[in-house]
Amino acid sequence: LRASAGEVMPEGHSLDGVKELSSAWARCRKLDYLSVNAAGPFAVPPMTMPPAPMVNLAAEIKQVVDLPVFTAIRINNPATAEQIIRNNEADMVGMGRALICDPDLPRKAREGRVEDIRHCIACNEGCWHRFCRGEPITCVQNPEAGFEGRRMIKPAAEPKKVLIIGGGCAGMEAAVVAHQRGHHAMLCEKTGELGGAIRMMAMAPNRQEFGQAVRFLKHELERLLVEVHMHTDMTLDAVLKENPDAVVVATGGLVITNPSATKVGPKFAIEIAAGTHVLAAEDVLRRNGEAGQCVVVADCQDHLKGLLAAEILADQGKQVTVILSAPRKVFTSNPYRVELITHDLQLQRLKTKGVNLVRDQQVKKARPGWITIRDVFTNAEQDLAADSLVLSYSRESNDALYFRLKGKVSQLYRIGDALAPRLLMDAIHEGYRVATQI
Repeated sequence: LRASAGEVMPEGHSLDGVKELSSAWARCRKLDYLSVNAAGPFAVPPMTMPPAPMVNLAAEIKQVVDLPVFTAIRINNPATAEQIIRNNEADMVGMGRALICDPDLPRKAREGRVEDIRHCIACNEGCWHRFCRGEPITCVQNPEAGFEGRRMIKPAAEPKKVLIIGGGCAGMEAAVVAHQRGHHAMLCEKTGELGGAIRMMAMAPNRQEFGQAVRFLKHELERLLVEVHMHTDMTLDAVLKENPDAVVVATGGLVITNPSATKVGPKFAIEIAAGTHVLAAEDVLRRNGEAGQCVVVADCQDHLKGLLAAEILADQGKQVTVILSAPRKVFTSNPYRVELITHDLQLQRLKTKGVNLVRDQQVKKARPGWITIRDVFTNAEQDLAADSLVLSYSRESNDALYFRLKGKVSQLYRIGDALAPRLLMDAIHEGYRVATQI
């Protein structure tokens, strides 16, 4: 029997009540075991919650029954599972999302290959988010999940020299898969760090586990001895000099600092007067630059970047107002491309930290000391006092090299943000798909 030992809400049943029920169930001698979890909004806890958050519930139930007790929920590595059993908190540990992310986790653990495990980061974007939208589940980090039998790594019919330009997650995935297929993969990264934009997201509050996606791909590059060149800026001439059979451009995206109508469209354009103190959300996430005391965040994209920047600013003691441009009332669901549990917990944290969330408005003008916002329904305008404006836009594709290479190499591909700025899942899955096509 699987049972919830608490609903984590005032009107839900309590742990004490479930302990009494569990004792009665055990006495009936009809059960082989009890699998204990929690119901309610935290049944699929996201990255913002600590690992193994429900183990204490199983441990409490275990004290009142003489049945084997199972636990589960956000347990993503064998060391945690072993510790739970060693502490006698449960008799068996179940893993769901962890095995979607890496079906070989048990075998790798048994063989002592712990570093080879691809750890679930509890982003919920490929699994729970898609399930809630009625879509087949997959995994942000595991492109084969949900596509078994259709996506698989097969040896290449003809080994080729494949040049991958850009060491973000899209480029790293492409390099790993191309190497696994027997190609000579050569990965070139302009900077001294692999990981691309996701390293920035891993610097945000409660989002550090995004770094696990980078760790795993870096580990695979090292384990497979893929050729990697750091501090290597690949120009048109440099690419042609390498004479590759195929080129994969994974050069990422560029931060938007001038939100003109030609760049972001008239709907999200902001007229910024000279002297206005402006930062990008990326600056805030990287802790580059200092915002003034009174800050307005223009959240003009559909993921967490602007909300995370607002949280960082609030933690710095700033007075923060976030202008949420997406009008929720004309949507039947969350307008952000973020699963609902993560989104709601983020909004809850912002409210508890005193962040002012203003919906159905758009920032239209900025001048020193003032921001003008416009109602998306009535077009009525009002001014807000602000020392700094923080811009949160989707990035623009860094695709100049791709278009210079068109017609000059026999096989040319573009992946990740270099194709279109999107999410981590799009980047990794695209890197996988392209590498399996070469």
